[in-house]
Amino acid sequence: EAAEVYLTCLFEDANLAAIHARRVTIFPRDIYLVRRIRGEHITMPMACESPFKPASQTFSRD
Repeated sequence: EAAEVYLTCLFEDANLAAIHARRVTIFPRDIYLVRRIRGEHITMPMACESPFKPASQTFSRD
């Protein structure tokens, strides 16, 4: 039940981010933005990381 509440709130906030961007579709970047604003730790698989970003700028869990 807690997971359902968490996901519902996450998608509601992501929907607001999409509406702010004048879109009706939620993109992964909306969820990323919401989680970043909330201060949640964001882990991204190696395959999704930009090849143009130097390794020194990647996020690590402390």
